[in-house]
Amino acid sequence: MKATNRLLILLFILLANTLIVLGQSPLEKKVTVKFQNVSLDQALERISKASGVHFSYSDDLISLNKKVTINAVQKPLKSILDELLKETNIKYTVSGKQVVLYPDNQKKSKR
Repeated sequence: MKATNRLLILLFILLANTLIVLGQSPLEKKVTVKFQNVSLDQALERISKASGVHFSYSDDLISLNKKVTINAVQKPLKSILDELLKETNIKYTVSGKQVVLYPDNQKKSKR
């Protein structure tokens, strides 16, 4: 009986941990990336490989030619994206395991 209780407790703990990981937003995922003077497009490709998060955007609406540099060690994806996109007119939102990039029309109209 004791072995059965221990097994049930262990199973419960493993299930609870799995649900916590599955419920984690892609933006909370810790990522390590380092690059210098690469295009934003290349940076997003590397971040995608490091994090397993996919980026979606329209080339017609946003340009990813800007050169960027970052050295991030175990930082949340959100802070990395905020740093890379801070001086652009690009915003993002999350849809499942995908980050969708879109133009920030308000920022553009203020210039």
